[in-house]
Amino acid sequence: LPYLQGITATSPDEGSWILTAFNAAYYASILFSPWMMARVGRKRLMVGALAGFSATSLILAATSEYHLFLVLRFVQGALLGCVFVPAALLLFTSLPMRALKYAPPAFVLVSLSGSTFGTVIGGFFADEYGGSSVFIPGCLATLVTALLIALAVNTQDRPQPNLRFDAVGLALSVASFGAMQFLANEGERRNWLDDATIVLGIAVLAV
Repeated sequence: LPYLQGITATSPDEGSWILTAFNAAYYASILFSPWMMARVGRKRLMVGALAGFSATSLILAATSEYHLFLVLRFVQGALLGCVFVPAALLLFTSLPMRALKYAPPAFVLVSLSGSTFGTVIGGFFADEYGGSSVFIPGCLATLVTALLIALAVNTQDRPQPNLRFDAVGLALSVASFGAMQFLANEGERRNWLDDATIVLGIAVLAV
């Protein structure tokens, strides 16, 4: 986060929204992804979301304007969240029965180690090549993964393009996760109920 604040020349108050925008979209789209998966199919959703994440990361590496940065971070989070559920299902349905017991620990190991190593690699790039380069490893990793899935995965999905879109549910999910992330980031720093924006965040979460 300090690297991203440096890129956009933002204060701590403004900089926290860089994380809030990403996580609100990420967690909301995890809930939303089963609908997307049923509508367009697992393979198409995963390849599209990963390729979109790669492209968004590349644009972020060349962006320093704060408001555009927030919009791109929101899009980036939404795209990455779309991958979580179909990736788990793909792992569970691709393994032979005798290896199925290894699927849950393998998925957890890959998820946790990926985020850990990603932070280390991103930090190294930022230290060596400047703050904007923090997006380059993720850009390359998701692009390679999208290509591998496009070439290797053969799904028998039957997309249902007529499924109804729940705009209200998605908006409430984004608001809920956004409020939780904002409270986690800013609550202690703003001394909780002494700050009007924290009270507003609690109200939004309650609604």
